[in-house]
This record gives sequence, structure tokens and C-alpha cells, in this order.
Amino acid sequence: MKRRQGILYIVFFCVTNLAAQVGETPQENIEVTEAQSNFYNDNLASTLLDNKNFKFAVSSLDRQKLSLFNWFNAQEIELILGYIEKHQPILSPLELQSINGIPLEKIKQLMPYLDMENKIAVNPLRAILSNESNNTIVFRIGRILEAQQGFISQEGVPAKYIGSKDKVYLSYRSQIPGVYSLGANMEKDPGEAYIAKTSPVGVDYLSSHIAIYNLNKRFKSVIIGDYTARLGQGLIIDNSYVAGKGSQFGSFYKNGSTIKPFFSVQENNMLRGIAMQYQLNKRLEHTVFASLNKIDANIVIDSTSENILDGGSVNEFSSSLYSGFHRTLSEIEDRNKIQVLLIGQGIRYRSQTWDISLNGLIQKTSLNLAERIDRPDLKYVSTKGHQDFISLDYRKIRRNLSLFGELALQNRNQVAILNGLLLGLGKRAEYIAMFRHYGVGYGSMFSSAFSESTLPRNEIGLLQGLNVQLNRNFSCLFFADHWRKPWLSYNINLPVNASEYSFRIQFSERRKFLSYIQIVLRETSDNFEIESQRQVKELKKYAVRFHFESKISPDWTWRTRFETNKVKNILEKKSGVLIYSDLIYKSIESKISGNIRFALFDAEDYRNRIYAYENDLLYQFSIPAYYGLGSRVVGNLRYRPFKKITTEVHLSRTFQKDADSIGSGNEKTNSAFKTEVKFQIRYSF
Repeated sequence: MKRRQGILYIVFFCVTNLAAQVGETPQENIEVTEAQSNFYNDNLASTLLDNKNFKFAVSSLDRQKLSLFNWFNAQEIELILGYIEKHQPILSPLELQSINGIPLEKIKQLMPYLDMENKIAVNPLRAILSNESNNTIVFRIGRILEAQQGFISQEGVPAKYIGSKDKVYLSYRSQIPGVYSLGANMEKDPGEAYIAKTSPVGVDYLSSHIAIYNLNKRFKSVIIGDYTARLGQGLIIDNSYVAGKGSQFGSFYKNGSTIKPFFSVQENNMLRGIAMQYQLNKRLEHTVFASLNKIDANIVIDSTSENILDGGSVNEFSSSLYSGFHRTLSEIEDRNKIQVLLIGQGIRYRSQTWDISLNGLIQKTSLNLAERIDRPDLKYVSTKGHQDFISLDYRKIRRNLSLFGELALQNRNQVAILNGLLLGLGKRAEYIAMFRHYGVGYGSMFSSAFSESTLPRNEIGLLQGLNVQLNRNFSCLFFADHWRKPWLSYNINLPVNASEYSFRIQFSERRKFLSYIQIVLRETSDNFEIESQRQVKELKKYAVRFHFESKISPDWTWRTRFETNKVKNILEKKSGVLIYSDLIYKSIESKISGNIRFALFDAEDYRNRIYAYENDLLYQFSIPAYYGLGSRVVGNLRYRPFKKITTEVHLSRTFQKDADSIGSGNEKTNSAFKTEVKFQIRYSF
């Protein structure tokens, strides 16, 4: 009984949090291949299928359920669903192993979660209060040990940061995958106060949701609270993670409209309101959502206005902020300054081999965007508070050929186009081509599609890639991306052309070792000060990577990497080097697991920085940038004293040689070391 009361309290907590918020109103490309597809990764399903023997009927599989298994990309999900529809009835889950285009290893990972009939409660409302639900509580705390400038007070002047050095996270989630999910999570960043007086809920960040799946044959998904939404290929809206060029080809394709609960701690990136997916009939699907949320922004005060209250009137904002930090008085002043209303819908018709969708989005901000005289690159960007978007996206699969794309229109005058082709060249090769044409003033606040910039704007480009499996062990991957900026870019005073070439050859043996060599050549342009004048000149960057990892015993894995780069421009030539080694221990029989990394780096300039994925606590991953001259040590230790409790400790320390500090501004340390300690405990019941 107590357990049921606790769950009902969380439901009430989610709804009241939503009501409080709504009622308030009057790239550089980073490759994360290891994080996505490393075959030694032991966290693939743990965050969603947390040590429970969930079994899905093969006949009940759909896009929402298959998306729980994060090792499948969108293209592979479509292949699975197409096979099931074409070969009904499926007599055994083992039949899925015959699907061409999906690695056998991925299908085998799915097998433990499949059955011929459902073994869990199918009524979501009853399942919430059943013993089949999976509940998880996570508490995490950490801090930087060295003194940082923002926390130091001097001669009676208070510290810039108002709160403690602790970074704290607390979350609760109850779920049955494919049936329901409800949860809430809170976070406090370093420098923020534990009790946030400017927040209506008393804490700096609070996110919550209730999601019901397959309520009946019509309602596929209903989410109340915080969520992510994607329409089409993301040209008008997509606030979820977008893969980079280092990913598998299938991940470039997005399988249409989706809504999911929001689990991130990116405080200004969620949609807050209600979303649902409704199955009109076997072929027709309708996605609709409404979001009303406040986000941080820099506002513009018109001191010449006749309204003299508070020194002037507020009718514009200069930029929206996404850091989520509320540590200083100025950051607190920018908190929740504009309200964003989003109303979107997508109607999709699906057949066995193709589908097409008509999408629409209304975006309305409570203030207009200020015209930036200092930013000529934004000359064609609309400053109106009301923006309309409409798009048409499509997908066509015929044997080994997949076509996909989206055409979007903003305010009837700005156009964005993305078209792609994925072609299977026999059983051992595949080719991809993606053409993009984004208008110089295009872009919604939450649009996210393949682009060299943060937003799909001011870019015309063509990406091509070829992936060849030479034999059982050898494969090679090639990318060529050419793009043009037809208008000015941030800090670049002229239209420019750019390109990037990437080649990788890989040798691997399943569950034993993996090694590859990767070469990247990138040619872009940038502003340079030459004889007291700002001029746009060519900038070249070369990078070479040698990577090797091996299973040296059933319990131990060794991984090492050497990467070097060189940046050349009209003024100078600088280089960077990174070398690291990881030792990973994980035993089925042991309650203890962990890993340690030692890295050495020497990057002369920030342009020579090198990114590298590193293991972190469960539910987290880190991709730090290595630059300067120094070393870094990272260690993680996980101990499971009881079946339901898992504890973890993370320790990392960076040392900069020939430096007396690390970082800048308020984040600057007063020593050449930067040490971070984190502790996490997870309770599952």
C-alpha cells in the first residue's frame, strides 16, 4: 500500500509541477563512435531495461518499442518492421536473424527481450500499480576540489557564485518499457543555491513526466510533462540527440515523427506540456503536441520608452541561453525571461515500402528578437515573435535502396531542403549521399538536422560516404563532405567554401579486438588580423588517429589511442597530440567493476584541441576537449553490495604543465590541477 501511495504522489507531483510552470505567464563535429557502438559497452540496455526480464511479443513490436534498444538506428528499425509485416505470421524470434542489412550481433542482443506473446500487463493504468513495474532512484553528488575564481570572496567583496561547489542530481523513475513511464529529476549545478528563490518549485531545475503507451488500439503514446518531439528529419523541430559523421550510415536517417519523455538535464531544451500519437487507421498516424515553457534569455531594455517603470520597457531579447546556469546575479537576472509557445502536428501515411508526412509548427515567443547591428550574419533572420513552419517529409524503401528527405518552409519565405539516398551495394558495401540547402535566414529555436552549424541555416552542401566490408575482419569507411556558406557566418566576414574528407580502415574480430586508422582533412576559412585588418583566409586541419582495443582476458579489456593533428593558416602552423590508455575490468561473477585511463596531451592552440570519449558514471558520458600541455587521469569504480543497490565513484584529475591555472573567468582554478570527484548510488526495486 505504501508503495502505491508513493507512486501516486509522484504522479501528482508531475502534474502540479506542469501546472505551476504553465500558469506563470500573465560545430565542429565530434565523433563519438565508442559511445554509440563499442562492443565492450556494458550499459546498452541498462538505462531502459533495468535488470528485469521484460518480454515483448514479436507481433507487438513497433517504432516506439524498438527505439528502447539504443543499438538500433532508424534505418535498422524500419528493416525489422518491414520484415515482420511482409512475413507474417512470425513463428519464432529467431527468424529476425535472416534480415539483410542488420549486423547479426545486434539481432542477438535483441533476442532475450522477445517472445511469441506478451508476458506483462497490457493495460498501462493497471501496470502502474502492479509488481511488474521497474522503479529506480538515482542520487549523484560531485564537485571540483580546487578553488575556483567564482567561489572566492576578496576584501569584503562577495564571491560571484551565490551557491556551493556541489553538483547534485536526484531522480526517480517507474516504468514498464512499451507500457508506461513516469518520473521526475532535479539538479543543482556548481555555484547555484540549493533553494532557488526565483524558481516556482524551490529548486533550480525540476523535470517530470507521465507517459502512457498503447492505451488502446488508437492511442499509441500520450505524454504529460516534459518531453522531446521530432517531426520529419528535424528541420522544423527535433530537441533530441543528433548523430555526427562518425556514425553508421543508418543513423543519418530519422524515422519520422516521434515523441519521448525528456530525461536530460539541459534545462532550456525540453518541451513542456502534452503530446500524443494517435493511430487513425492501419496506415494513417497523427502526432500532435503543445508546449508552453519559459527559457533563459538576455533582454533589451528600451530606456527611451515612455514607460519609465523599472527604467524602461522590455520588448525584445538579444539571445536565448541554453547553459542552464544560475550561479551569478546576472545569470539569475536572465532566468525565465521569455515564454515560448510551440504547437505542432504531423500527419503521416505509412505503407510497407514508403511513407509521407505533412508537418506544421507554430512558434511564438513573448518578446521579439532584437535586431543585432553587430551581427550582420543574422541580417535575414526573422525577429518576429510569431513564426510559422510547414514541411513535407518522405521515405521510400525498395530492396537495397532507401530514399528520404524533408522540404521545410518558414514564414513562406525561407526554405530548407534535406534529401538523402542510402544504397546497398551487395552484401558487403553501402553508399550514402545527403544534399542539404538551408536558407540564410532559416531556423526555428528547436530545429536540428545534419549541418556544420548548430542550426540548419545558411548552408548548401553534399555529403557522400562509402562503407565496404572487405572480408570478415577488414572494413573501410570513407566520407567526403563539401559545403558552402552563401552568406556571412559568425566571425567570418565573407561567404566561404569548405570541405572535409575522412577515411578509416578497420580490423576487428568479434569480442576479441578492434583496431583502426583514421585520417581526416578539413579545409575551412576564418577571420585573421593581418596588418590591423580583419581578413578571411583559408584554414586547414589534418588529423590522424590510431586506435586499438583488445579483450586480454574474459574480465579485462585494454584500449589505447594515439591521435595527432596539425592546423595551418596564413600566419602560423601548430600541432596537437593525444595518447591515452584505458584498462577496463568487468566480471560476471564479481560485484566490482571499473576502469582507469591515463592520458598525455600537447595541443599548442585551442584550434588543435582533440576530443575523446571517456567512461563515466552510469547514465552519464563525457567527451572532454584536450588542449594545452599536460596529463589526465580518470578512474571509475562500481560496487554492487546488494542486488538492488549499485554504488559508483568517479575521480578525474587534469594537470597542465607550465601553467599556474586551468580554465578562465569564474571557472579558473588557482592551481595547475583540476580534480573532480563524483559519487552515485542507484536503488532499483
